[in-house]
Amino acid sequence: MACSLRRLFGSSPAGPRCLLLGERRSGKTALLCLAALRAAAEDGRTVLFLARRPLRSLPGGGRDPLTLKKIHFLYPRSSEELLKVVASLHEHGQAFPSLILLDGLEEYLSHDGGQQEVALISALLVDTAAYFTQKLRAASGAAGSDACCGSCHLLVSVRVPGEEEAEGPLLLAVLERYFPEMCQLRADSDRLWGEEAEGEDVKLFRASFRNMPGTQPDASEREWMIWIRPNGQPEISPAAAGPASSPD
Repeated sequence: MACSLRRLFGSSPAGPRCLLLGERRSGKTALLCLAALRAAAEDGRTVLFLARRPLRSLPGGGRDPLTLKKIHFLYPRSSEELLKVVASLHEHGQAFPSLILLDGLEEYLSHDGGQQEVALISALLVDTAAYFTQKLRAASGAAGSDACCGSCHLLVSVRVPGEEEAEGPLLLAVLERYFPEMCQLRADSDRLWGEEAEGEDVKLFRASFRNMPGTQPDASEREWMIWIRPNGQPEISPAAAGPASSPD
């Protein structure tokens, strides 16, 4: 998955593309923001954040202004506008990004577009990330298909299709062609630790990683717990442990 997200979880496997899958209010946007902040701070390169509407806030409140300046927020309102924005990214004279994020892919899909739209958007995002990877490696001399430095990674979030959505499984089948890894987010209220639940509105999610069919499995730790406190600051730890310190 994207190196910035891998760093948040510590030992998760690295890869150029990852799909972040979860229900509404499952922490997808918060994790994308954290990945963007970490990539901008540690890689020192531009990060592109695509979403249909402006974000209300960033996790953890105030951030380093120099880091925030490296994150370019773009808000295309439709699938047509999204395709135009992504297709034109390489035409700008900006620094090549190390990470591209798209929050809420499902919001760009029309009722009659479905599989064709998700394939077109995914293919264009993958091609764009590959183009920036080529440019970054040419500039830095990085080699290797999974090198973190000198690569542009891609992280896309999508809501879990509901049972009433007939095309849900078909859309996921299309996405699997473009994203070799998936991070599944789901609420886990049963595991709230007593000290965390008393007097605080703490949200708890479980993150499970898996490779798509046909990809090489990984033996490292693949389940993590994410605590999100009222101030928006998350804490991440392996599933077998309790709350850990902030990823910052």
